Amino acid sequence: MPGMPAPIHLPPRNVPKPSSQLKSFNWAKIGNQKLPTSMWLDLNEERAHPSIDHKEFEQRFSAFQRKNKARQDGAGTDSSATETLRPSEISVIDGRRAQNCTIVLMNLKMTNRKIHHAILSLDEEGVLSNDIVEQMIKYVPSPEEIAMLKELEAQVDLFSPADRFMWEMNRIPRYEQRLKAMFFMRKLRERLDFIKPRCESAKLAAQQVLQSKGLHRLLELTLALGNYMNRGARGGAYGFQIKSLLSTVDTKSSVSRDYTLLHYMIELVDTKEYFTPTRALETSLSNVSGGSKVNLVELDKEASIVRKGFKELETELNLQKTSKGPALEGDSFTDVVDDFIKANKREFVDIEQDMQAMRKQFATCLVKFSGDATTKSEPEEFFGIFEQFLGLVDRARKENETKRRKEEEEQRKQAAAASEAERIREHKKRHSKALVQPELDDLITALKSGDFVAPSPSRIANASRLRATKRSRARTSTQNERESFS
Repeated sequence: MPGMPAPIHLPPRNVPKPSSQLKSFNWAKIGNQKLPTSMWLDLNEERAHPSIDHKEFEQRFSAFQRKNKARQDGAGTDSSATETLRPSEISVIDGRRAQNCTIVLMNLKMTNRKIHHAILSLDEEGVLSNDIVEQMIKYVPSPEEIAMLKELEAQVDLFSPADRFMWEMNRIPRYEQRLKAMFFMRKLRERLDFIKPRCESAKLAAQQVLQSKGLHRLLELTLALGNYMNRGARGGAYGFQIKSLLSTVDTKSSVSRDYTLLHYMIELVDTKEYFTPTRALETSLSNVSGGSKVNLVELDKEASIVRKGFKELETELNLQKTSKGPALEGDSFTDVVDDFIKANKREFVDIEQDMQAMRKQFATCLVKFSGDATTKSEPEEFFGIFEQFLGLVDRARKENETKRRKEEEEQRKQAAAASEAERIREHKKRHSKALVQPELDDLITALKSGDFVAPSPSRIANASRLRATKRSRARTSTQNERESFS
């Protein structure tokens, strides 16, 4: 390939060979073509071997797991006793990998024979969960592991559970491909159910923001107020970035910092006839919430997995159909996969077409609102602005309503207080009249009858004292009434 360094050929190094099978070391080798730019050619493993006790190393890292009850620190160890022990279990698989594989087998709680049958039948009986199948894919034996196991094939009965499992599964033709096919088929519905509704939500959200009469009138209002407030270079606008809607809550009133431009806009919307369509803004933009959860990169990734999965499935199906090998008992791969593709491929083709339509609709949306065909944005970002703004509108409307109720309550209290004050004034007026009227009536009667006698000084004094007492009692009564009302 152009630009790639040519592979280099290196002579084999003169190093000792182990006398027995050792456990494997799970590493990823560096390709020869990368070595010239590395430091590895400056190193030489031959220089290290003289310092190694190879016999001790083999005892410690042998693939044969020995049951040696002797002390591990070497003190008092009977070497002759160690030599007479027979291996009880063989493991050539990397320790951590073997341990994790054993855990999977413990969760399976199935014999290798039953697992073998389940894989051949593509688990038509449903005994393998999706998680188990996914884990099994991780423990497909590598060519290196199979090569090591083959060297000990004669002692297969001594293999550890993980080694025996990998050995048995490798006997299934195209074991890894069958597992991957099974996993793809199991996960397909989940992936389609992830793609399809999100695609639909983004498409509907784009249609709504393009068609919402209420939104368009709100944008007009925002533009009008913005140009009215702004002067110079900041004024005279014909449009604005949609994210500017969120700034309406940052524009505070000079009278109250709790009152913003958005509060004012919502008051107009809720009271002026022209903005009647805007009052149902949440309804006309009901799909922007779903659109704000759509990420095109994620959708493309899922669609790519499905597309690749169907392609690999069809390739494997054709390969299995044309295979010349003997038929295996219980092998249902071709029948099951053939039916699966026929039942599901069409749906995915339709979803891909929907994705293309959604992308086109969303692109139109971006151009419409930005005026720039090169604008790049994710639906989750673009529609997320509208979702956030709807939340601000809802809060502003509730705050306006709370403010209106408080003002109405204050007006009601003031009116009640004024009414009470008027009632008290009327009561005092009537009471004073009731005290004076009897005396006037008596005087008039006496004058008409001729019985009027000028009062003596003592009588005048007594009358004065009597009137003072009555006035005092009247004031006390009025005060008591006031206290009872308060």
